[in-house]
Amino acid sequence: MAFGFAIRNPAGRLWMSPEVTPMNLIERLTITATHGARFTTSIPQHIPIIIFVQYQQKIATAHYGRTNPAEDSVFIDSNYMSTLPMSKEKLKEKLFGGFTCHTFIHAPVAGYHAYQLTGGFNQSSAMRVYVFAAMAKKTSRYGLAIYNAAGTLVYSAQMRPLQLEYNATGHGLSFYSNMQESVAVVPMTYSLLPYLKHPNSDFLICYGVAACGNEIYSAIEQRRDYHGPKGVVLASSGFFYIRTAIYDK
Repeated sequence: MAFGFAIRNPAGRLWMSPEVTPMNLIERLTITATHGARFTTSIPQHIPIIIFVQYQQKIATAHYGRTNPAEDSVFIDSNYMSTLPMSKEKLKEKLFGGFTCHTFIHAPVAGYHAYQLTGGFNQSSAMRVYVFAAMAKKTSRYGLAIYNAAGTLVYSAQMRPLQLEYNATGHGLSFYSNMQESVAVVPMTYSLLPYLKHPNSDFLICYGVAACGNEIYSAIEQRRDYHGPKGVVLASSGFFYIRTAIYDK
């Protein structure tokens, strides 16, 4: 950097300078999270973005698979079943009970970042979306403002930079965490379970990460047809989240 100043984090890494724009909260959206829903942000497509989401209520899936006769024919591969510390009925309860969440597909619209939701077993809930981007807005005539050599605003005192948190889960099949304060998570697929079998096809169960109030938990995103190796479980080592009180002021 040939001019200006630099702010570094406790690890000594560059966090802010006229040449570096931190991820800032740009907008908060309230949407209805349901299969097929879409929403468009105000962030131009060329600017890096990250979103965090919080369900306003948990979406239960307990009825799914209990009232659908087609589910009665679902059975579990016996070789895989022998490796699990639970009964077949417990496993079915784990797979078809509990809670669901949605998959977020990045689908830009007219040059702006946008998303489409899928999955969720046709259930819906109000959702708060926190949109962060590597840009800044100046909403006041007063206070600190930082510009780069081209005259582009890279930070202003009105911005609230992203304070990213990480929680490890140890590659577990599923998890539940009470964070003791309101939180939102990066919507992501957490684990994949390719072991359910149907008479005519195999299924891949996709678990995602969901947040509601103080809780963060794994939830079923959707069930997909699958034609791959059996007995393989892929799971993330943890999840990213934010403390929403910082951004709800």
